[in-house]
Amino acid sequence: MLAHNPALKTHIDTFVERFLKRCEESFKDTCVRVGRDPRRKLQRKERILGNIELAARHGIATPMLEFGTALGIVYALRYSGSEDKECLWIRDVYARRRSVADVLTDASDYQGRAYAGLDALADQALIARIAGHVERLRDPASPHWNWPLAKQTVLEPA
Repeated sequence: MLAHNPALKTHIDTFVERFLKRCEESFKDTCVRVGRDPRRKLQRKERILGNIELAARHGIATPMLEFGTALGIVYALRYSGSEDKECLWIRDVYARRRSVADVLTDASDYQGRAYAGLDALADQALIARIAGHVERLRDPASPHWNWPLAKQTVLEPA
């Protein structure tokens, strides 16, 4: 973050303190709350993919954020109730061709404007890594569910 915006140096201690406090509090969040509105959260400049993009500009690998993106998609596909319209949308788009790329690169209407999905060509490697996680998480008994706890290696596409 400092490499991207050096002016924040004077505020970094406060930022870190607030971030750690939010992390402590977020453990109280339910999976349903964290998983709701996945389409909004998976836009290019939003929480997860925005941070992946920022890290990439500075040469920082983001395997855990990529895994988290896959978990958000898997949640929408498998575990959420039918009342979340964004989860239903992800299910519908994925079901057409069983394609994670279709979900991540969408540009259809979203709240009155084009959805800010990833670029199918420019983000091809990132999409493949996320899709690899989704594929490995299809089986609820897959050892890949414990991947973040294992020794980290670069994940190749499935």
